[in-house]
Amino acid sequence: MHIAKGAFIMHAVCEDFDKYFSAWNQDVYRLCFAMVGKAGDARDLTFKTFLRLGAAKGPEMKEKDAKNLLFSSCFTLCVDSFGQKMRRMPNRKALEAMNLPFPVTDSLYVLLKRPLMQRGALCLAQSGFSEAEIAKIAGRSAAQFACSSTPEAVSAREAVSSIVFAEDDAHAMNDEIYARFEERSVGVENAIHDFRIRFDRLAPYLALAVLVLFAVAVYVSFKMAG
Repeated sequence: MHIAKGAFIMHAVCEDFDKYFSAWNQDVYRLCFAMVGKAGDARDLTFKTFLRLGAAKGPEMKEKDAKNLLFSSCFTLCVDSFGQKMRRMPNRKALEAMNLPFPVTDSLYVLLKRPLMQRGALCLAQSGFSEAEIAKIAGRSAAQFACSSTPEAVSAREAVSSIVFAEDDAHAMNDEIYARFEERSVGVENAIHDFRIRFDRLAPYLALAVLVLFAVAVYVSFKMAG
């Protein structure tokens, strides 16, 4: 049973959010787990992904638009998380120690050893995205592999389908999302998070620009002194 959803909370969350959460929470969790390889981090990223969707209140947003927003946001969050933590995917022993609600099979272990973009693309394919749609999110090469009929791709897609988000945990997350909307301005939080991501990506270039300016200043000073 979900927490009581007052008029204010329902106004703050996008229309049809419960329907979208019910339809896609398993697929989003699969994408997160396949890309980051840890159950706790996958849950956190699933939560953040649905906060993005919940804050998207455009009245003209159709189901396809909502799905594209949800999965593209999820993919970006996972790539950034993976990069920030310089993450290594878990070995077989570490996977088995997670007490996952699904079996740790050979095909799952092989899936998690594939390149990051391939893992994400395979999940998008399993969620019904076309090769062209996947290419826009994960790149053409990853999309081609994910949608191919090679034994490796077929086995990898089967491994993706074996990943399960526990039903009780999904229900609890739905309540947590509504509680977050009741407590905070999630739209503002999302905007701040997006700004931080963009800043982190620009930081190396900004640092390089500072070094160039410093070098130019030193050169000019040297020329003037001479």
